[in-house]
Amino acid sequence: MKPKHMQATTAIKTECQAPTLPAVIQRLAAEHAQVTAELAKMPPDAWLNVRGRALANREQELHITLDVLQRLTQQPAQITEPTH
Repeated sequence: MKPKHMQATTAIKTECQAPTLPAVIQRLAAEHAQVTAELAKMPPDAWLNVRGRALANREQELHITLDVLQRLTQQPAQITEPTH
């Protein structure tokens, strides 16, 4: 078993590998732009096929997700204590 200070160091290193919120927003915004561009190239009747519906659904998901995440970045940071 590792000493407690080693466990804490390992936890910090693991936590720091997670992408930051701005990085997640940037990746999702790039995907949103790609999906939107692909939808714009499709003729309107193609939106009714499986691929068109899937793209339209994904565009909506990305739009809503980006809206929520961008609002999170505008909120003042709140410090919360772990409950466990």
